[in-house]
Amino acid sequence: MHDLIHDMAQLISTHACFRREDNHPTDECTSWRNTRHFSLHCKSIEPVILKGSVWYKNLRTFRVIRENFGNIQVSYDLFLKLKALRVLELSRLGLDELADSIDHLKHLRYLNLSENHFRKLPESVTNLFGLQTLKLEQCLQLLELPSKMKNMVSLRHLHFDIRQLNCMPSEFGKLVNLQSLSAYIVGRSRGCGIGELKNMRFLRGSICIKNLENVSNVNEAKEAMLDAKPFLDKLELEWNDFGPNNNGEEILAGLRPHENLKELLMINYNGFLLPSWFSNPLCKLASIYLQSCRHHHILTPLGKLRHLKSLIIEDMYSLSHIGPEFVGFPSLESLAIKDMPSLISWSGFNGGFPCLTTLDINDCPRLTNLPSFMNTNLLRCLNISRCPEIRTLPDDGLPVSLQTLTISESNLIRDRCRIEEGEDWYKIRSIPKIEIDYVEISWEMRRF
Repeated sequence: MHDLIHDMAQLISTHACFRREDNHPTDECTSWRNTRHFSLHCKSIEPVILKGSVWYKNLRTFRVIRENFGNIQVSYDLFLKLKALRVLELSRLGLDELADSIDHLKHLRYLNLSENHFRKLPESVTNLFGLQTLKLEQCLQLLELPSKMKNMVSLRHLHFDIRQLNCMPSEFGKLVNLQSLSAYIVGRSRGCGIGELKNMRFLRGSICIKNLENVSNVNEAKEAMLDAKPFLDKLELEWNDFGPNNNGEEILAGLRPHENLKELLMINYNGFLLPSWFSNPLCKLASIYLQSCRHHHILTPLGKLRHLKSLIIEDMYSLSHIGPEFVGFPSLESLAIKDMPSLISWSGFNGGFPCLTTLDINDCPRLTNLPSFMNTNLLRCLNISRCPEIRTLPDDGLPVSLQTLTISESNLIRDRCRIEEGEDWYKIRSIPKIEIDYVEISWEMRRF
């Protein structure tokens, strides 16, 4: 019975869907007359030129899959024959350029050009007025987007890699129907500022806003209207200027996101303090990652975020002390303190972190002590790495809930935790899993 159903499905779909390997159909291939969806699998290592065919005129989907490293080129006439096309998949083909005849695909809705070698796209792409999805992911040599992208008013989803891009096309804000936007690169020139995001109220998912050093003041920052974008889940804010900015806090205040935001990443923030919206109890932030905020020296008011579950603080160069202001965190489960070259002391852990299960302390070369873990009754995993000046474990010991302790490249505390001989051995000997300098201390090695 199943074989009959399979055969029937194949018979019905034979003319609607067509799969071919290596070669194009010939014009004499009359079985193509009613084909709507075509997939070409290129297995040969011989060069392949994608040419047009008279039988392409009714195609709705054209997909090319490269299964080797053979050279593939797109001829000018290919797009002339695909007049009814809705979906075009040309990803991972190693293409260096795209024929400017692509603007003949008047009905195209979906275009995937990811993982190719384009340095730029033909301006004719911007004449695809009905295009809704454009994918340019992992096009690592792409230097710029077409200058007239403002004409692509139907565009809903734009995905691209920002590593090589320096700016966005002028008047990008006219793409008011965008729902997915990988990133926006703030420029200085007219029509390239952060205010271009103002009317993109349908943005959802995640977005990276880069080159924020080009935002001059709080009023300019507010023009982005991030607080009016309720469908964004993840926001990355990135500065490229490492120098201090006296109005950095005001600018960040103007970039206040909607309360629905779940995940926030801040890289190279050049202000001295965090703005007040970080203490908004209605904020739904569940994850925060602060990297290279080199002029920031106080961690308040992060502990007031009721929904925060994950916090990573990395390379906060000016932070020398963590004190009693770093408390609260009613829902925090994971905390990582990494690459803190100036951090010397840490106190005031008491009364906070009731849900903390994982604590990572890495690359803090001047840190001399650990805070008390007395009230962290759910802590299960403690990792200490490359902290050579930590002298001892807390006097009140470690919580009985701890299941895993890892110590590496931290000589002073390593010596104090030496089996039987170390002064702190009695504090850790009952922990189920202990690893010191990449060697696990088995139960057989412990003597009670």
